[in-house]
Amino acid sequence: MTRKRWWILFAVVALVGAGYLFVRALTPATRFIYGWAPVGPDEALLLTRRNENDATYFWVQLVKDDGNVAWSREVTPFETSEALGFTSVAASADQIVLLGERGGTTVVKALARGDGEPQWETALAQGESLYIGPQLIIDGPRVYVLHDVGAGEQRDETLTALALSDGAVLWTLAPSVQKYGRMLRFALLEPGRLLVSGASADGAVEYDGVTGRVVRTLPLDPICETPRTIIGRRNGALVVMPRVGREAEPVHLTGAARVRASGLCGERGDDVIIGQATGDDFAIGLARVDGRSGEVRWQLDLGRWIVGEAVQGNGQLPRFLPLVVFGSQVADGPILTQVVIVDLDTGSIVSRNPVSEHMRPFVTAGRGYVMAPFARVMFALDPETGALASATRLDGTSDNDVRAEDFRFGRLWLAGRNWGGPSELGWAVLDLESARPLHLHGGLSAVDVTARGWAQRR
Repeated sequence: MTRKRWWILFAVVALVGAGYLFVRALTPATRFIYGWAPVGPDEALLLTRRNENDATYFWVQLVKDDGNVAWSREVTPFETSEALGFTSVAASADQIVLLGERGGTTVVKALARGDGEPQWETALAQGESLYIGPQLIIDGPRVYVLHDVGAGEQRDETLTALALSDGAVLWTLAPSVQKYGRMLRFALLEPGRLLVSGASADGAVEYDGVTGRVVRTLPLDPICETPRTIIGRRNGALVVMPRVGREAEPVHLTGAARVRASGLCGERGDDVIIGQATGDDFAIGLARVDGRSGEVRWQLDLGRWIVGEAVQGNGQLPRFLPLVVFGSQVADGPILTQVVIVDLDTGSIVSRNPVSEHMRPFVTAGRGYVMAPFARVMFALDPETGALASATRLDGTSDNDVRAEDFRFGRLWLAGRNWGGPSELGWAVLDLESARPLHLHGGLSAVDVTARGWAQRR
């Protein structure tokens, strides 16, 4: 081959290579969804990533319930945290705040809500945060961050307040309820009032959100939150803490003794629904208690079964509560799984429905649902009778359990399993009032399988 032909061949290869790089630069990189969080009634934030041999790349994108992608922003090497049902995302009217990790350092990052433009970034401490729970709360001009300082046995649980405008550190402290090995929890009582709890022996502490100073110690171990109250326990007794008013004191409802430390908890009207030990160490029940007087309206013994928790939207419960129970009807008998529907107005069991799939109930104030994540079927109860109203199979969605943050605004968001660019990724939005899909994106589909009832083996 002559030298001229070599140059021609070299030029052709160079042009093809340049063309490939140019097209690749214009083509959005494929990625998959590893976390998601609704940030408004009609929009959600998707956390996406792409793994390659040399590195991992991360993007954040805002999507609408009609399928429109508002924006997609690469944040590599920053990775937003996501663990076991908790995504470290918070949103104000103007900003999206993310908690994550970059190069072994815990970092808080803010993006403009309108277009994803970076606003500020604040490094907090070395080491990846190990919390499994909510870690960000926006309180007006502040954002509170629950995180770790250090690693291993030297890990200190820390609470830091940042200015929402520019990420400046306002104050940082080690909460006084801290005990090694116990994860802290925090809740915003009302603007400027933060409740932090840890080991039950220490109770809970209220902090001034502006200064970080201790306001008072409160004698309760919080179990769940509702719009009106924090529900907890103290020495086995039920405690209700009003959220509003700095002078409000916890109310000890001694008539509902032996409250379980975790499990079923919420409100029905002005009453408290609580999981309760029934006298047998292996038995559990439910109780409905007047939230003011402590009068027990009814008690229901569910027997020697393991009772799964119902994921709650905001602590307010519907009349018909679905529970998933595991156990054996006879000694050494086979383990059975049932979906038990309880009428919270009467304290009676409406139905017991044997199932063969893993199930997880979740509820809003108006209606109860059950998700079979591996079968990808959502069951919806009739809000008037508690009977099964519909069952919808959502093909193409991931097999994760439904989390409280997935339906915080009355619409359930689910992620798809496919790879693609920002517009090709799969996600589903379901209206929980009607239990019907509003939008299915990226090749996802919905099939009505109500006729199969609770038995949904495919």
